[in-house]
Amino acid sequence: MGKLDEFFGSLTGKRSDSEVLAEIESQLAEDNVSRAIGLIEELDKEQNVVLAVRLVLRKLFKLKTDADTSSFKIIPFLKQLIPYINEIKKRALPCSSSR
Repeated sequence: MGKLDEFFGSLTGKRSDSEVLAEIESQLAEDNVSRAIGLIEELDKEQNVVLAVRLVLRKLFKLKTDADTSSFKIIPFLKQLIPYINEIKKRALPCSSSR
């Protein structure tokens, strides 16, 4: 599917999810968490959104443990992730029928 994704992505002008994930990884390697979070919006597949959120969370907790407590604030980044986490949660919950 990778080749087809690349072909149709080039027709529509969108990057494939694998390209976006690679960009997210490179941004996180450079400690650019805000940019990585912004790139999550470009992902189409739910499993890739889950993967990206997990990558960002791991990086945030690594930065938090490496830095002293007062110099790194994790809360603003977590607030940026909330919409993506809620989207995952909505998709994962089964539909309940009213009885």
